Amino acid sequence: MDAGKKLHQFVEYYQAFSNETYNEIMRATEHLASNTLVVLARKPEAERCAILNKAHALTNRLTDTVDGENPMVAALALLAAIRAVEQLVQRQADQRSKA
Repeated sequence: MDAGKKLHQFVEYYQAFSNETYNEIMRATEHLASNTLVVLARKPEAERCAILNKAHALTNRLTDTVDGENPMVAALALLAAIRAVEQLVQRQADQRSKA
């Protein structure tokens, strides 16, 4: 690969991974994952199993939904959904703390 192509790839990588949207999605993903796993770990075994079973069923439905989609479209939609769920969880937590 010539130097021009390498520079172009570096610039594309830098632009993609240094923008505000990327940072927001990564923050939301990390926050949602860590909080979810902490809360799940504190649940009683029976409740934890029920939650995991529902999550598995939802995962299957999501997989069926994105099956046949362009992988880029599916990935972007799932990332946007993660961000939206994290914001919903944060609003609910804020409402509970005010109550």
